[in-house]
Amino acid sequence: MEHHLEKRARQGWLLEKMSGLGWTYRRIPPQPLTYTVSYFNQESLYEPEPSEQRQSFQDFCEHAGWKLAAASPWAQVFYNERPDPVPIETDPELELASIQRAAKKALPAYIMTILAGIWLGGGWIWQFILDPVDLLVSPNWAATGFCFGLLAVYMVTDLVFYYRWRRKAIRAAQHGEFLPTRGLYKLHYVLLVLSAVSFVYWALMVTTPGLRGFILIYLLLIAVLSALTAWVRRTLQRRRVSAGVNRGVTLAVSIGLSLALFSALFIGMFAAIRNGWVRLDGDVHNSTTYEWNGQTVVAYSDPLPLTVEDLTGITAEGYSRHWETEASLLLKREKGEQRARYDVEEDLPRLEYVRYTTRFSAIYELCLNELLRDHEDWNVPGTPSEQWMQYRPIDAAAWGAQNAWQLYMGSEPMDCYILTWPDRIVQLEPDWLLDEEQMAIAGQKLAA
Repeated sequence: MEHHLEKRARQGWLLEKMSGLGWTYRRIPPQPLTYTVSYFNQESLYEPEPSEQRQSFQDFCEHAGWKLAAASPWAQVFYNERPDPVPIETDPELELASIQRAAKKALPAYIMTILAGIWLGGGWIWQFILDPVDLLVSPNWAATGFCFGLLAVYMVTDLVFYYRWRRKAIRAAQHGEFLPTRGLYKLHYVLLVLSAVSFVYWALMVTTPGLRGFILIYLLLIAVLSALTAWVRRTLQRRRVSAGVNRGVTLAVSIGLSLALFSALFIGMFAAIRNGWVRLDGDVHNSTTYEWNGQTVVAYSDPLPLTVEDLTGITAEGYSRHWETEASLLLKREKGEQRARYDVEEDLPRLEYVRYTTRFSAIYELCLNELLRDHEDWNVPGTPSEQWMQYRPIDAAAWGAQNAWQLYMGSEPMDCYILTWPDRIVQLEPDWLLDEEQMAIAGQKLAA
């Protein structure tokens, strides 16, 4: 840390403030400065500042030419303008003990953060193993899992580097030498940049404007709440209020503000949804409602690229037509469904299909393989293999497609098809077997 700060001073930057969000510098004339870090065993974040012990220590350091640059609850950073100044800490074992006490206090927070990162980042990995297509098509999952995975990586790396340094520092202290500390500043900045890029990616790719605005406001309120809570704590510390009172007041302010701000957010959001000002669904739906068996049911009338009418030539009332789109930079998934309303007694044909579009060959193969294995779980163990449900290649020319498969149960063809084009895969499920004319129509409509 000292070497990094001395390098920054030669570039014309002086450390001014340290916080959980980073360090703040102010511009100075480039000059050689000597830095040292003194680790302080503060009992609580809420102790009055500066405590008598800390103030006495700072006065002692200032008398020796060491000026306080910045401080955190567990460390104080001093700089000296004199050449070859007398070190503040002259006993390596005492300095090492101070660092170990500070690290011990920070360890529970590190462990909790690592566990949270492993839980959420591990969930992201597990989701990728079980259902990679759902993960790749969702910018929410991708951004969240990526950020928490990065956080866990940073915390684990920091702990590993600390304990490696600690082992070497103990040996050095036994010989009367202090081993300088080293921070992971470059890794810290790289991970911050990657997290910011991940968040920007999510904000650009999410297809639900209402959800995007809701989450952005939510994050803004968290930042405001954190800033106000920290301001209350710091103000009471500077006024030398006791740690117990400070803790109680800060906690009360935090709870009160949380209830007020987030209650207002959710009430406002529900009102906006109810009045139609905000949509949590990314697709604009044309819909009506109807009553069926005492329930209110939504019937959609979305435009579809392929309809039952296109295939059969029969026009019928009483359909619900639903279209849904999900997309990320890697993969786009579109779902179309046309089925009879529940209040229609006539037996109407049903049509469902899912269309995947991607320019990445690896993701293309991943989607295709997952679709081809789609019905494997339906095969009962012990059933003869000739009776399994599996996709078999069929003539793709009838569809105007590059490749085509049809689902079979043993030797019996089923009404489920998979079609592929260079950048597109379609899984088509009508509830009847298509003839060649219908295959040509379906292929033309779904490839467009």
